[in-house]
Amino acid sequence: MSDPDHDHLGVDELPAQVERVLDVADQIPSGMALAYGDVAELAGRGGPRQVGQVMSRYGSLTCWWRVVRADGSLPDTLTDRARPHWLEEGTPLVGGPVDGRRIDLRLARWDGGGHDGHRGRIRPGEEGLSEVRGLIDPW
Repeated sequence: MSDPDHDHLGVDELPAQVERVLDVADQIPSGMALAYGDVAELAGRGGPRQVGQVMSRYGSLTCWWRVVRADGSLPDTLTDRARPHWLEEGTPLVGGPVDGRRIDLRLARWDGGGHDGHRGRIRPGEEGLSEVRGLIDPW
């Protein structure tokens, strides 16, 4: 998916906080997902709203359909575009593959294990999200 408003930006030109969020999103395995708040924890900065802003502006640069609201949903305008990705990847959906319109995060939430973002918050073999709780400072 291309984003004409941001195609002129090179990765080196992205603000550091944007790059951190996109780094986390890039590492979410196929068929799994994270809520905006989970991404903020792994990125080491900000909160769900900041991640939502980054994804709304730069999400086309990553697997945006794997970063969802805390209830597993996306904005209505994105759900129809995300469903084919979810079905192709076998992402668990509330209501199943026929009727599901949101990810079942109880089954699909990635624990962040193996996250190797450039900030080094989580390394292979560490426990994941539980390791970064309380380490967040706002942007």
